[in-house]
Amino acid sequence: MLNTPADPSRIQVLYLWEEGNAPARTSFTDDLGGYFDQPDFRPYLTAIPVREGVQAKGAVVLLAGGAFMWRGNYTDSLPTAAHLRELGFHTFIVDYRLRPYTQQEGALDVARAVRFIRKNAGVYGIDPDDIAVMGYSAGGIQAGEFFLNFDGDVNGTLLDPDYVPDALDEWKRMPPPQG
Repeated sequence: MLNTPADPSRIQVLYLWEEGNAPARTSFTDDLGGYFDQPDFRPYLTAIPVREGVQAKGAVVLLAGGAFMWRGNYTDSLPTAAHLRELGFHTFIVDYRLRPYTQQEGALDVARAVRFIRKNAGVYGIDPDDIAVMGYSAGGIQAGEFFLNFDGDVNGTLLDPDYVPDALDEWKRMPPPQG
């Protein structure tokens, strides 16, 4: 994510965290099994821009459902993204961490995605305040966790004191002009 510039002319898949530096409380052990995510899973963002010639109205972050055990991207997020891009909304599907990870770890993934979008709002031709976050089923719960506890200037140290903040964590939104 830090090494790849946002490009609204094409679909992009970007890792949310640098390899080896994703904040986590969950520790995988040999007796964990039957979970969707493997220990080396890296959360990522799929950026689906509006079609060429369509005026961008804003952005929508989509979170698939799946009982925190699997991702319903093909039934939830992708059909919605296809429709929203035709209406002028850049869509961003977040593949957040699932079980055995906690909802808080997944909410940090969402917060990281929103921060990336806000930082690159000018590139996408949108207002950084015109970003909606929505989810289906477990994704809706994940959106609520994000809004209640992780929106704003939080970073990975909130959950993991060993997390090393990076340039995206240091980025701060400019306050709106007064007057």
